[in-house]
Amino acid sequence: FRSFSSTGAPTFTYRSTVTVASIVPVSGVREGGTVVTAYGSQFANTADLACRFGDDSVVKAVWVSAEELACAAPPHQGAPGAVVFAVSNNGQQFTEEIDVTYEYHGPPTIWSLSPNHGPPKGGTLVAVQGQHLRFGEALSCKFGLATVQAAFTASTGRVECRAPPNNASGTGVGAGEVDFSVMLNGFDVAQRTSMSLVYTYAAVPEIEAV
Repeated sequence: FRSFSSTGAPTFTYRSTVTVASIVPVSGVREGGTVVTAYGSQFANTADLACRFGDDSVVKAVWVSAEELACAAPPHQGAPGAVVFAVSNNGQQFTEEIDVTYEYHGPPTIWSLSPNHGPPKGGTLVAVQGQHLRFGEALSCKFGLATVQAAFTASTGRVECRAPPNNASGTGVGAGEVDFSVMLNGFDVAQRTSMSLVYTYAAVPEIEAV
């Protein structure tokens, strides 16, 4: 890092060692574009602030504070898997924490949800089948505009979540269809194999007499 003294002569600034403690999210699609937030210490607000994914994929970073920065994961040409994540204040010397990794995976897709309907009051447990679905701390389902926490079962490869009450479509509580989607990490949305993959809030039949 170069600065100038009061006389105009260039000076060289030595900074404390940069460290990375964690990143969020810890995974994303191979196509890149996932915004990754890194937490650590001694991040400097310089033009050369950068993130590195693996051995040679270096991208510009946005400084937030001395303990936080953000950068967009670049595309990954290799096989799916984990790469070491590192940060540099000057674009040359990078952090060396080999236990901070970012995992690239294939594009997530969903092809079915069962059941695909339930009462307007919500509470129905919905099972989602697809490809490249996986566990994540921010794994969630979206029913219309409402987002709910989801769970992933590795043995079946499916995501499960409970439908919220139908106030998510903007039309008020009641019967109707809402768009359905799954978010793996709070950023990447699983693509639907069919636009007909929607969730229907259906009025529960009432029995007047037997």
